[in-house]
Amino acid sequence: MTSLTMIIGMLPLMFASGVGANGSRTIGVCVVGGMLFGTLGLLLTVPVLFVVFQKIQERVRKNKSIQ
Repeated sequence: MTSLTMIIGMLPLMFASGVGANGSRTIGVCVVGGMLFGTLGLLLTVPVLFVVFQKIQERVRKNKSIQ
């Protein structure tokens, strides 16, 4: 939710016009792109890692209970 708010807040920088617009656009594109990439990366990476570590934990516990 906060990422979406920041992305929406940076949209005026991406579409800036007038004096200094080149610098504003550059910063806006970098910030919005980074936030989108980071947010999507976390939304995909964290659940996958959770499942992987959960499976590892189940295997380790299963092996300990057998011995």
